[in-house]
Amino acid sequence: MPSADAGGTDGPLVDVGAGESSGGSGSGSGSSGGADASGDAQDAAHDAVTGDSAGDAPSNDGASDAAPDVPGACMGTTTSCGPPNQCFDCTGNSAGTACVNGTTCGCTTYGDCQPGDSCQPNNTCGSTCGTGTQCNGCCDSNNDCQEFSDSRCGTPGAACIDCSRSRTGSVCLAGGVCGCAQDGDCSDTANGGKCLPQGVCGCGADGDCDNSPNGTQCQLPAGVCGCNGNGACNNSDYGNVCLASGVCGCNTSNDCSILDSCVAGRCQ
Repeated sequence: MPSADAGGTDGPLVDVGAGESSGGSGSGSGSSGGADASGDAQDAAHDAVTGDSAGDAPSNDGASDAAPDVPGACMGTTTSCGPPNQCFDCTGNSAGTACVNGTTCGCTTYGDCQPGDSCQPNNTCGSTCGTGTQCNGCCDSNNDCQEFSDSRCGTPGAACIDCSRSRTGSVCLAGGVCGCAQDGDCSDTANGGKCLPQGVCGCGADGDCDNSPNGTQCQLPAGVCGCNGNGACNNSDYGNVCLASGVCGCNTSNDCSILDSCVAGRCQ
């Protein structure tokens, strides 16, 4: 049965037998189960505002204080992890910042690992992607986890995307999509040299398509560069023919420069 608190100095809540008092004063005769439960409730309320004795972990106290307190117990958190009297801080730990099973630093999700690392099946952070792993970044062609950047964009655990080759913009935006924040992010994109309000590259007028291989004419209302005739494709790297799809390309190698071949409608 739980023992009552001893006034101002709160001790660990450990049952001491049938001779326990039901009140919070620490004195009195033995009580029945009902009185014992009453004493427990008072004891739990007192614990909420009074520190336990030295070495006792207050977080072990429950509403009914059913389990005895453990002297020197750690809190099982990032900043207090480990066996009793051996608590350590997992903050910044390369194995992971979570307290796994209350005893070791490690990970249970990708957010417990540093950017560019992944949570492995053994609950420690590592560098590889694969079955059972959770990458805090994107996975490259070598199956390694990479920290997000403009050249390695995407969502956690997904394949990396190089935004420098994207038609929508050269910057990796929030949400893991390639786009733009300013016109300069669109200088090499086929869709157009203007950053549109929705955060993707495109065009508002023909002048935004001067450097687009899709064509030098802005196709509205779509807001992307293209062509309405072969004249818009004279300087296109994709080919000097305006295809039925409304972009420049090629039908044969004769539509390409002398060193290129026509592959899938585009000079290469």
